[in-house]
Amino acid sequence: MLRVLVLSAVALIAFPMTVDSQEQPFHAMTKEEFATFSDSLNADLIRWKLLISQIDVTELHLIDYGEGKQIESFQSICSQELDQIQFDLSTLKQQHSITFLISLLAHTDDFHHSVDILEGMIGIRAFPDRTAQDYPKTRKWADGLQGIGKALYPQRKRLLDHSLAVAMAADVILSAPSPCH
Repeated sequence: MLRVLVLSAVALIAFPMTVDSQEQPFHAMTKEEFATFSDSLNADLIRWKLLISQIDVTELHLIDYGEGKQIESFQSICSQELDQIQFDLSTLKQQHSITFLISLLAHTDDFHHSVDILEGMIGIRAFPDRTAQDYPKTRKWADGLQGIGKALYPQRKRLLDHSLAVAMAADVILSAPSPCH
């Protein structure tokens, strides 16, 4: 057991450092860094959920009823994905695990993809055909959805770097030779 603890400490210290004079591309966050990251992401999630919920399909002046239903469906999907990300974050605050890190990363990627689709649905349909008076109504949603994507990218990258660093540390521990008895 002591061997595992020592290897864990060495792995977590060694990965952010350099090997053979080359920078390691991944950095495992400390508990404090992860807590700050988590709080920041949670605050963003609340803002994003509000922004997505405020998209009013009736103001898009859609001709096809089905398009409005698709947009509303993706609003709901985005909201559910945000709830899942919040669940993953709260679970990770209680117990740090590789499984929940991967789950958080996957749900974050799913959300980013859904936001891109929602932005495309609003932008493609509303922007080319809108009149001058429609522009102020739809612009805020398109800009808001683009803003979500831009804000989410560095957070996804930081989470990916952290997840890979933790996975690499686990690989080191798992591939360590067994102690001789």
